[in-house]
Amino acid sequence: MATGNISSITGVPLSLDVSDEGTSDDIDKSGNNFVYETHEDRAKANGMKYTVSDVPPLPLSIILGCQHFLTMLGATVLIPLIVTPAMGATAKQTAEVISTIFVVSGVNTLIQTTLGDRLPIVQGGSFSYLPPTFSVIFNPSLQAIVGDNERFLETMQVLSGAIFVVGIVQMALGYSGAIVPILKYLSPVTIAPVITAIGLGLYSVGFTNVSTCFSVGLIQMLLSIIFSQYLKKFLIGGYPVFALFPIILAIAITWSFAAILTASDVWGEESACRTD
Repeated sequence: MATGNISSITGVPLSLDVSDEGTSDDIDKSGNNFVYETHEDRAKANGMKYTVSDVPPLPLSIILGCQHFLTMLGATVLIPLIVTPAMGATAKQTAEVISTIFVVSGVNTLIQTTLGDRLPIVQGGSFSYLPPTFSVIFNPSLQAIVGDNERFLETMQVLSGAIFVVGIVQMALGYSGAIVPILKYLSPVTIAPVITAIGLGLYSVGFTNVSTCFSVGLIQMLLSIIFSQYLKKFLIGGYPVFALFPIILAIAITWSFAAILTASDVWGEESACRTD
């Protein structure tokens, strides 16, 4: 076995092992098979700009952070908007729930990124909990409560208690290692249909809102897909701009388009497409 070097996309030499045991994905132009020392070496050699252990420059980190916020904003707000009406909440109570989920999400993220696993993720709400949440909300004993305010408060107490207990169970499974034997059964083949079913179940909620201004919503969706999937290898100034900023670029272009049409009075005063 010999050792060779190639350069990653950033120009930093990567130490590689040349071996006949390499996969077809690791074959260079000379026909040599490379076995990468780390997954990060493989990722950078395949074109990834930053891996999980890299720290982008501060200006870029701020922009990427804003994009992450915009990406999770809709999902974070959508969960209370879906759940609270079924609980009998008023507009004020719905706003309080939205504010609460933002605060809790921020606190959980800070704890996770400092004391926890320190994964580069934001701890937000999960749509996976919606089916059991609705099963609690539509419990006959809760639905029988007279008065929307009383029903909302009682349902919120029950849900809070249920989430608290579930959190303890998850911690117990994680720290005890009892979840390890189950992980071999949780392959992408198992998870993908579950996520798909959850997404399709929420289709009517999300797409109904998009349909209030279908032209702008469709442009936003198409641009996000085109930038992230088809232009991700297109470089501007050496940076994969479309791969790094697909959401921000799509939002900027869509809002500019909507602002121009609004200023031109293409849409009526009552149109949901207007930006004013």
